[in-house]
Amino acid sequence: MLWSGKERVAAMIKEGSRDGNKYLRRVLTGAAQAAVRTKGSHFQTVFHRLMPGLGYKQALWAIVNRLCRLGWKILRDSVCYIEQDADRDPKARKRRASILARSLRRLGYEVVLKPLQPQP
Repeated sequence: MLWSGKERVAAMIKEGSRDGNKYLRRVLTGAAQAAVRTKGSHFQTVFHRLMPGLGYKQALWAIVNRLCRLGWKILRDSVCYIEQDADRDPKARKRRASILARSLRRLGYEVVLKPLQPQP
C-alpha cells in the first residue's frame, strides 16, 4: 500500500506503512507534483486546502492516494475522467457570488450583483 496504516503485531500496534513498489511510488509522486502545479486543476485546489493542516509532504501523499484511487477506478470500471474545474458549474458560481454578497451585507456594505459581460 502507498498510504500509512496500522497493523497489530503480538499485542502491539505498529504504525507506519510498507515501502511498496519504489518505481510506482516514484511515478505517482511525480504525477501528484505535476497535478498540484497545474493551474486551475482540481488537485491543486485540494492540495492547497489540505496543506495548512497537514504540511507539504502529507498533503502531497493525500494527492498521490487520490490519484491512485482515481487510476484504479478508471481501469476497473472503464470510465472516462472529466476534470472538475472551478468554472464548470454556472449555478455554483452564482451560489458562491450570493454567499460572498451576503457576507459583505452582514459587514455593513451595500452590494449590487450584476455581471460584467452577458453570459451566453
